[in-house]
This record gives sequence, structure tokens and C-alpha cells, in this order.
Amino acid sequence: MAELSCLVPVRNGEAYLDLFLDEATRCFDFVVALDDGSTDSTLARLERAPIVQAIVRHPMRPTYVGWDDLGNRNELLEQLTRREYSGWVLFLDADELLDASDAACLRRLAHSDELDTKYAYGVRVFRMVDDLDHFYKDAFTAYRLFYFRPGYRIEGPPLHFVPIPTAYPPETWRPTNLRVKHRCSMTEALRQQRFDKYLEADPERRFQPSYDNLLDAPKRVRDWSETRYEQLLQV
Repeated sequence: MAELSCLVPVRNGEAYLDLFLDEATRCFDFVVALDDGSTDSTLARLERAPIVQAIVRHPMRPTYVGWDDLGNRNELLEQLTRREYSGWVLFLDADELLDASDAACLRRLAHSDELDTKYAYGVRVFRMVDDLDHFYKDAFTAYRLFYFRPGYRIEGPPLHFVPIPTAYPPETWRPTNLRVKHRCSMTEALRQQRFDKYLEADPERRFQPSYDNLLDAPKRVRDWSETRYEQLLQV
């Protein structure tokens, strides 16, 4: 039976971590986390969570200047290599939650070896607004689920890349109907914080031409029930 693990890079995620870790306990066999220089209680919360079996710690820093998301995610994969882990991996951010019913399905599929290890899989990310029962904008597919073997690594720029190891070329990527709730755009203040974060990390727009879309106000708010699906896997 294959295990299912979650890798989470996080900085200043105290507002999100309690619920994230509670939900992770129900879905994953273990979590490996990276604290990227938090100035809040993020590290303490990770340290006291039994589901978190390993933590990569970076020195505290006051801003997002120098954020290397690629390096962070490869450090997390290196932790799995050191454990000689082979099994399923899902990258999530601390401000994201798998839908509870989908999480249960994913756990069953991973543990029963019903997922095909020759594919990497995508999840549907929904930007929540106001609460966890409403979203805005259409979902986008983010490829983050794969079977890990020791030595796997990711390539790309420091920001804005697909976190799938090079062992899986794009022709092996498959979408799914797994639903992820993205929580860091739920209010105008949170959208502004996210915009400011990316401007600190990428002031010259080296990795994305514009971040203005992060400030978009909701134009059509929809109920979470509209995201129901016929089947979890589309392959």
C-alpha cells in the first residue's frame, strides 16, 4: 500500500495553519513542511503538530525579498529522498484546503494503488471569497500530485513554475476533478497582501509581467455546490 504525503512551504501562515493541519491529519499519512523565515507563530504551530514529521527551517527575514519557491520545494523533496520515501506526494500551500470529500477519495485511491504511477496529476483550484462556501473566478488546473521516488527534483525559475519533477514530462500530466479551496483572496485586504507579497519578491516583474489580476474584485460569487463532479479522475 502506497503512502500519501503532503509537502507544504509556508511563510507567515499562522492565520491558516490550524485548519490546514487539522484537515491534513484526516487525509495524509504525514506532512513535511518548510518554514521560509516566518516572523509570526508559523514555526511553533508546525513544531507542535503530530502530523508534521519533518520541518526545514530557514532564518527569519522581514520581507519576501529573496523568495526562492523552486529552491524551497526542492528542499522538501530532498527531505523525502533522505527518508528513502517512495509514495504519493501532493504539494499544497498553507492557505489551501482539499475539499473534505475529495480528500477522502484521494486517500482511498492512493492507499489502494488505483492511481497510475506513470502519470502526474492536476487539481482544480478555486479562489474562495467571504467564506469557505463561496468562490469567484473559474477554477484553474495546478499540477501538483505525483508518485515520488528518491532523487526526484523540479526545474524552473525561482517563481511561477509547475511543481512536478522532471521525471514526468508534460505529456504524462493528467487533470483530475480534485478540488482545492484557495483562501488568500477571500477579502480585499487579503488580496492586497498577496499583491504586496509578489511585488516584494519580484519588483522588476522578472517572473510574471503583471500581478494586477491579484487585486481583481469578485464580479460573480458562486456557491460551492456548483463545483460538484461526476467522477474524480478524468483519465
